[in-house]
Amino acid sequence: MKRQKKKDPWNRWLRGGLKGSHLHEPPQGALRGVIALGSQLPEKKAPPWWAVLVFDSAAEPIPVGVRSAGIAERRLLYQLHARDGAEEACQVDLRIRREPRGTVEVTGQLLPPWKDARVEATVARTCRKQQLGEAGEFLLRGLPARAPSLRIEIQGGQARLEIREIPLLPPQKEGL
Repeated sequence: MKRQKKKDPWNRWLRGGLKGSHLHEPPQGALRGVIALGSQLPEKKAPPWWAVLVFDSAAEPIPVGVRSAGIAERRLLYQLHARDGAEEACQVDLRIRREPRGTVEVTGQLLPPWKDARVEATVARTCRKQQLGEAGEFLLRGLPARAPSLRIEIQGGQARLEIREIPLLPPQKEGL
């Protein structure tokens, strides 16, 4: 006695729905080639650190009696934790200040400092790099003020951290 395959309505609907009259099956050789090429792509790994914004001065209320003609400075504090827990948590303290010539200056400090570390800040297509000082401090000038955010990457030895989408200053209001 021959065993009949049980027809699964879901499987039948799925196969029928995926097969369109205008769609054609690619040649098997091409399909195998694409799969082989896909396996050679580098694996995307999660960043080794994750950052939590602990303090943002823009979120603080403006003191009574002070007019807000445009914020000239912003303070941000990030707490960074290693994903694997092997590294001790660290902090990145940032001060973003508008310069008179229409650019932005970023002053920061990595605590605890990493020996022989470098910082790289990117805003739009502009990139500034600098070696961190002994206390983990850095100063980057001449970054464009018109972009909404910046990215900072700090690398020292095997350790590397990246903070994306750091908010810049809101546009300055004219005439106040």
